[in-house]
Amino acid sequence: MKLIDCGTSGTDSGDVVASWSDLDLGPPWSEVIELLAPKPRAIQRKAFAETRVLEQRKNLIVAAPTNGGKSLVGSLLLLDAVRRGGRAVLLEPLRALAREKTDDLLEARTALERVLGIGIDVQITTGDYRLNDELMTDGPPEDAQLVVATPERFDAILRNPDYQPWVSSIQAVCVDEAHLISTPRRGPVIEYLITSLLGFDSPPRITLLSASLGDVSLAQAWLSPCDVVSVAKRFPPLRKYVASLDAEDDANSTILDLADEYLQDNSASLLVFVYRTSSAESLANKWSCGAKATGQGLLTSSQVAGSQMHQIVYGVGKFFGANFKPWGAVNIAKYIGNAGKFLSLAGGALAIFAQAAEDRKQARDEEKLLESRRGIRLSYLQIAQAVEGHFWNEFEQFVSAGYDVELDALNSMRDQLVNRRTKRSQQADAFAEIIKRADESNDALHQLGVVGQPSTTTLHFPS
Repeated sequence: MKLIDCGTSGTDSGDVVASWSDLDLGPPWSEVIELLAPKPRAIQRKAFAETRVLEQRKNLIVAAPTNGGKSLVGSLLLLDAVRRGGRAVLLEPLRALAREKTDDLLEARTALERVLGIGIDVQITTGDYRLNDELMTDGPPEDAQLVVATPERFDAILRNPDYQPWVSSIQAVCVDEAHLISTPRRGPVIEYLITSLLGFDSPPRITLLSASLGDVSLAQAWLSPCDVVSVAKRFPPLRKYVASLDAEDDANSTILDLADEYLQDNSASLLVFVYRTSSAESLANKWSCGAKATGQGLLTSSQVAGSQMHQIVYGVGKFFGANFKPWGAVNIAKYIGNAGKFLSLAGGALAIFAQAAEDRKQARDEEKLLESRRGIRLSYLQIAQAVEGHFWNEFEQFVSAGYDVELDALNSMRDQLVNRRTKRSQQADAFAEIIKRADESNDALHQLGVVGQPSTTTLHFPS
């Protein structure tokens, strides 16, 4: 095996200020920011010390590499809006990210409330009935001051005129992963949201966060007045290598050997990407047989079975499908536990990749994603049809049980009345015929001189 050095992205220095006190933020932000991050990053120094974003209300574009500290800048601008008595919204492109950000804010809420001297109600709204017990068309969280949402959910709220008072109370909106505005699927929604917010009589402060915005001059003009805070170099640095394998080399064994080498250093972390799911399982199983760097292997199925993680996964699986088997829960729980061990390891950063393979993988993943979406839509349609059919069946049974007997009785009474009326009508016709014949007989007798005067016969019968 030959390890080819492909260079380093980023810098070791990181342009880091020694401490937050060097930025001269003043209360309460000097204390707030120390709760959220141990040391300032370059992007944070530029935002808080140079641009002084906490002392003015311009819109803001924050562009920095991944792990550069952008989220902290956006979070403080949202907290500033809440501190001023307004409502703030953080837009995350994925529900999983929205959930993660909400958990982070909830974890820090008590300390933030103490420092800021205000109550902070943090709520998530994504329109996901499975996780949040809400639908996309439901109203916004009325009591929340700091709201984490997806663009599609916020779009549904923004388009409903009934929620205009709630929307008008928003003083700050932070759009994470703002580069998605250039994508065909998510871009139109994000662009509509920002355009709508800019059109308000009192528009909220808009902050865009991204690691790959490129030329932001057009976006800056669009959001004017708008400041731009950007950092191009990544910190900490990412070192890149390609492992060129010989015919006798095994790829998985090579990765484990390299990981073992890097994990001798106790100051960093390891994340391994593989080609497909089955390869991930194979590598995890190999690692579980003995990882030198940690002195212990990963979790095995026998270790997971019966554990709390197993029970949680099994319970969730039962919620989504009656055929979910306990042993399937064991496997999933094992991988969750192993992923936790991977992500908690301390060591150096490792990236082994092949660009052509990655491109092919991305194309296949996109196709699988489309197929999954079609399957989800079809499943929802089938569920909706099943629910509709069940509803009408239940409704018919309810009507049958509650009203059919009474309706039958009323119909029977109606038929009896109709029959009685018909019978009386027939009797009246018969009596009328008798009267007619009696009158004719009287007239005939009168003409023969049998009776003196013609008479008219009157018969009385019940009506």
